[in-house]
Amino acid sequence: MEKKAYAFVLPGFFVTDHSPEEVFKEDIKPEELEKIQELIKKVIFRDDIDIDIVIAPFLVPPDQAHDALEQLGQAVFGGEEQSNG
Repeated sequence: MEKKAYAFVLPGFFVTDHSPEEVFKEDIKPEELEKIQELIKKVIFRDDIDIDIVIAPFLVPPDQAHDALEQLGQAVFGGEEQSNG
């Protein structure tokens, strides 16, 4: 069966007395992103189904989520239309 890509979003909040620009790391390593992807796969998705997880190496505010998903799709799949979501 052919694999298809489906977009997903993990909505959430962070609460701080600092501005958003101050709280995010700017030096996340690829290995750290791989750990996050594996954690998401392990915790959220069923073990008996073969899936691959790709996350963007950046966080965006909710009003920019759609654009961020399109940018990630372009980076991962190039010009091909793979998203079903």
